[in-house]
Amino acid sequence: MIIGIYRAGDTVLHRLPAGPKLLGLAALSAVVFALGSIPLLAALLAGALAALVVARADGETLRAGLLPLVPMLALIFALQAALDDPAAALVTCLRLAVLAVLAFAVSLTTRTDDLLALLIRLLRRFERFGVDPERVALAIALALRFAPLVGEELAEMRLAARARGIERLRPALIGAFVVRILRFAEDVADALDMRGIGAPRDRPRP
Repeated sequence: MIIGIYRAGDTVLHRLPAGPKLLGLAALSAVVFALGSIPLLAALLAGALAALVVARADGETLRAGLLPLVPMLALIFALQAALDDPAAALVTCLRLAVLAVLAFAVSLTTRTDDLLALLIRLLRRFERFGVDPERVALAIALALRFAPLVGEELAEMRLAARARGIERLRPALIGAFVVRILRFAEDVADALDMRGIGAPRDRPRP
């Protein structure tokens, strides 16, 4: 799941509540990992891509969301094919591709507020054990949003480096990248503290 990529629409997937979508995603995930047939996994991947067509995802959104998966899957295939065999590597990549496309379709058609509201309702059952549903939901949302943000920052830094004629990221650039991410994390933490979200439960909020 990816936070912050929702695209407004009136498709069947958009109208479907967050609960059934997440339940369906979990069920399909179990099915995907239970399957080892390449033709069946390929059929599921075709169905997952069809879901994006139903959601009316535009080309730019698809490129931004799915294109980064290609080198990752290629690397996984190459490594597993070398260590195991090409058929097993293809099964692994198909499984990951199906799950990634399905999760992308759900993220694309589900409002962030709806996802967090559902998560909070589920977590309320654990309040008796000291779980704070709002804080846990916020932490998960920040983690999901932080992952693509790191990728965006790295992509921007690579483009800036190539514009200066630097093909590879040097240690100094990597250090600057780490500093930028740490500063962002610190800014988020400060913003949460200012709103009292990071305060302990027994401490009065300002």
